[in-house]
Amino acid sequence: AIATLLSCVLHAQVPGEMLTGHPGAHSVRQVSASTPDSVPVPLLAGQFVRVEVMQTGIDVVVTFRDPEGRPLFEVDSDNGNYGPETVVAIADSAGIYRLEVKADSGSGSYEMRILDLRPAVPEDKELITAHRSYAEGVHLRGRNSPETRPQAIEKLEAAVAFFRQNDDHYIHALALYSLGFTQGQSGDFRKALASYEEAAALLGLTGDRRMEAAVRNNEGGALDVLGESQRALQAYRQALEFYVADGDRTGEAMLLNNIGLAQGTLADWRGALASFRQALVLDRELADGRREGLVLMNMGVAYKQLGDRERALELLDQALPLQRAARDQRGEAITLLSLATLQLSLNQPGKAIEYVDQSIAAAHTLGDRRLEAWALEFRGEAYTSLRRFEEAEDALQQCLGLARSLGSRLTAGGALLALARVSLLTGQTRNAVERGEQSLTEFRDVGDTSHEGMALEMIARAESVGGNLPEARRRMEEALRVNEATRQGTNSEQLRASFFATRQDAYGFYIDLLMRTGAVAEALETSERSRARSLVEMLAESGSVTGEGPGAELLQRQRDIANRLNAKGARLLQLGRSDPQVAALSQDIRNLETEYQDLQAAIRESNPRYAALTQPRLLTAKQIQTELLDSDTLLMEYSLGEERSYLWTVGTNGINSWELPARLLIEDKVRELSQLLSLRSNPAVPAVARELSEMIFGKAGPRLGNRRLLIVPDGGLQYVPFSMLPLPGSDEPLVVRHEVVIAPSASALAVLRAQAPGRKQAPRTLAVFADPVFDVSDSRVGGGPAARAVEAAQPETARLLEHLVEATSSAGGALHIPRLPYTAQEAEQILGVAPDASNWKAIGFDASRASALSGRLSEYRYLHFATHGFLDTERPQLSALVLSQIDAQSRPEDGFLRVNDIYNVRLSADLVVLSACQTGLGKEVRGEGLMGLTRAFFYAGVPRVIVSLWNVNDRATAELMAGFYKKMLREGKRPSEALRLAQLDLRKQKRWASPYYWAAFVQQGDWN
Repeated sequence: AIATLLSCVLHAQVPGEMLTGHPGAHSVRQVSASTPDSVPVPLLAGQFVRVEVMQTGIDVVVTFRDPEGRPLFEVDSDNGNYGPETVVAIADSAGIYRLEVKADSGSGSYEMRILDLRPAVPEDKELITAHRSYAEGVHLRGRNSPETRPQAIEKLEAAVAFFRQNDDHYIHALALYSLGFTQGQSGDFRKALASYEEAAALLGLTGDRRMEAAVRNNEGGALDVLGESQRALQAYRQALEFYVADGDRTGEAMLLNNIGLAQGTLADWRGALASFRQALVLDRELADGRREGLVLMNMGVAYKQLGDRERALELLDQALPLQRAARDQRGEAITLLSLATLQLSLNQPGKAIEYVDQSIAAAHTLGDRRLEAWALEFRGEAYTSLRRFEEAEDALQQCLGLARSLGSRLTAGGALLALARVSLLTGQTRNAVERGEQSLTEFRDVGDTSHEGMALEMIARAESVGGNLPEARRRMEEALRVNEATRQGTNSEQLRASFFATRQDAYGFYIDLLMRTGAVAEALETSERSRARSLVEMLAESGSVTGEGPGAELLQRQRDIANRLNAKGARLLQLGRSDPQVAALSQDIRNLETEYQDLQAAIRESNPRYAALTQPRLLTAKQIQTELLDSDTLLMEYSLGEERSYLWTVGTNGINSWELPARLLIEDKVRELSQLLSLRSNPAVPAVARELSEMIFGKAGPRLGNRRLLIVPDGGLQYVPFSMLPLPGSDEPLVVRHEVVIAPSASALAVLRAQAPGRKQAPRTLAVFADPVFDVSDSRVGGGPAARAVEAAQPETARLLEHLVEATSSAGGALHIPRLPYTAQEAEQILGVAPDASNWKAIGFDASRASALSGRLSEYRYLHFATHGFLDTERPQLSALVLSQIDAQSRPEDGFLRVNDIYNVRLSADLVVLSACQTGLGKEVRGEGLMGLTRAFFYAGVPRVIVSLWNVNDRATAELMAGFYKKMLREGKRPSEALRLAQLDLRKQKRWASPYYWAAFVQQGDWN
């Protein structure tokens, strides 16, 4: 027998060249093209030949042709660019056969080796049949159609059955891998999982770690679909280890995306987003638009789960064109489903159905039953929102049937939960409970804690409607425990707050349930559990993260990002809304904010002092009475609910509660009052204030006495100037008889107070920042007559840059901020009240961001900023106090003291006064409150902050502040008492009698 083997180079083929060889003969060539290379192989009749083409960095298709040129065997295994392609054949007649090799993808080399050359025996025909079944099965699988998948499975199952009987572990594993892949395409993930697990075990015996990693990845995918996300995460991480070690960036990007998916299912949101971001960087480096679209979609879903719908929509809108350009029909269909769920969360079910129908059409085209099941679930939920319950039931039952046939317990659980809601809304409470229990079983069995909490809440709501309040209460207690545990899965303060916002309805329902059962104290304690939680945790950790130890390098990176954020924020202020650069710059800022959050979490994890912290305690009702309050103070805590709201009044001698109107009614009245106040002296203000007062005080008015009021507002009540509201039955505003202090929660106030004994006492009294230099036209920069015109500002000047508007920019494009001349007068009056050589008078050029961040502020007991405020409700970290924009040498400088600057300083001040506009406002996050300047100063170590709720008048504010400091520093009044007396004095002046002028400022924090 003569064996001939020709080593080949696809670009440099020598036609007709043959090498006489023997089993074991081989050669290696570099290849990089797709032109076929034909290798002559002379065989005698009846000879059996087995040739291996070992791929290294290139995927080849190998075809074996008879002397007439007809293909006898063709193979392109599922091992990608690495590993062997094996050809087996028996020569029917003597002649020149040809081995044809064609590069399908990649650029590398392949090695051709004769493994066997001998006379054929009867068993060889079975071996050839098995190899041919495998090759044909792989080919049919690649066509990925509903018609060819059953044929592919039949061929591959036949190959597996044969290879299971011999010792060729590698080809056996490849056949199992291809079979599992095809079973997954058909939606049979339980069988796919079994095939992958067997294949991985065999590859472990062969030592082919690359192929094992590919199998582990698919194994993780099957586990994830089946809801076994913890096992999926383990499989993905096993695969990732290989890709990282091998330097395979494509594989690494793929696994990071998949790990993010599993982390998201387990509600580890920060971990999921971090994994997605790493994958996104790699995909962009690799210029892989299809995978980039996939990762962007997954990030959008994660943000939607966290309650950040705006960011979610932005990411999904970025994903869709990438997937369409890449012709990724399945990815596009899933993104459409994601957009449908987002539209549902935005209460747009009609729009959601449009997206769902497009996705179902794609699922039918693809023959993807799993995708169809998902789409049917979302269709059912959309019809439920439209109260088209029969159509909802039909869609959800179809989904449930598909999910069970596919073995997808997670999808089945989702369908059952949606069916429970249909039952509840149609008055079938027992059916709702039963379906809720079934969904709970599915979610618990797969370890999906996020949906477990939702199922428990559904059961509780059904039991409540059915009148079984004790069981409803028990189930809600379980649900909240699950929510609390899920929330602890992230170290990101912002993501914790976002996640908690998505669970506020659950807390509101439980509070209502407790109040209906007469559990007043427990309801108050649940209110404390539901609000300002991330703030409480931040305050407990403040000061624990230092520049020492393993977090030092991370802290420097955080400072660098903060500086970049500030620079981009300053640039954004220079642009009008219509400027084409705004969109790109806003995106840069969002990316930096995301990186900033990740670094904050990493810093906490790396710092041993932070790791040693336990969860801060939340006060019980009894502790509020005995540890927080004194006999002169009454706590008024609000909870606004869907059907009814509640007010608790807590004093040292007891707790009372009051039922109030629904959230919507109260917040509508708050908006009406706010609009009227913006008109300064509108005669309708007293009547509307009286209506709101009756809504939110109700019959509690007579219980207030003359005590100080510690108010914990909720929702829209955070925007209410309580001091100006009249008590029911009286025209006198609250300020006449009461000090009013605002707190984010009683527990947050307790943490602030607990830190006081450990705070360093500031050695100096007062630092005042006022009358900054905003513009080159200011006379202090030598601007001449134009400057004097600017300085001749009207008395009604407001201290606010509301948002990015073209009116703030000059014709030349430079930002123009009007000077506030009365702030200089305000500063002189304040400093005159507290004559002390050590006081810091930062006026004009000295009122700069550089001065504020120099470290000197930590030396002063009272800090006063009289300037413009900049409120950014979209990006709260960029809200700022506006300081000097020009230095003494007439050079421009960054003068915005932003929220993220304040988070990175430590202060010893007893009080900070922000004498600017809307400094008490920020981005509202349900359950957490307003994210802005006040929160930042609390974190920096300040126990009390005086802030404003609207656009304050420059001159009136100067008079108010002069009176405030006189009463505090000369007469020894506490800050909250001094503020009340100053407001009363200003109110007595006819010019400033309108609440617009005197009621905007409130004290947040500790009254002591």
